[in-house]
Amino acid sequence: RIGFMVLPDSLLYVYREKLEFLACTVPRVEQAVLTEFIAGGHYERHINKTRKIYKTRHDTLLLALKSFGNKVKIMGENAGMHLAVGFKSELSEEKIVDLAENAGIKLVGLSKHRIGEKEENDLATILIGYGNINEEKIKEGIARLQTILS
Repeated sequence: RIGFMVLPDSLLYVYREKLEFLACTVPRVEQAVLTEFIAGGHYERHINKTRKIYKTRHDTLLLALKSFGNKVKIMGENAGMHLAVGFKSELSEEKIVDLAENAGIKLVGLSKHRIGEKEENDLATILIGYGNINEEKIKEGIARLQTILS
């Protein structure tokens, strides 16, 4: 494990003055490699590449969910590697998760993360992750989900 800090000069001075005694457990060779990785622009290229990949997956998921029309409400579309999707359905959240799982789709119900009681008019809300799944699988999974919920 290795990490780094980028400090403005004023904080670098404070860090060196107050925390210089802290020992680093990362070997100097690995520190040098990380320094070169960052200084050589490799880290920035990696971030830009992964940002593009995740944006494509995010947009693919949003587009695929449009097939549900007004039967879904998408929430939190600009946060994290998942979307919270409220289903306007007679089916309970648990039933939607179970049906999806039986069809080979892994979903997580938001109620597992709720504090307090569910409101009567709350939608069955599901977290749909896209961080570790390619665009074709996203399209396939949402199409399969639409089929089982129709």
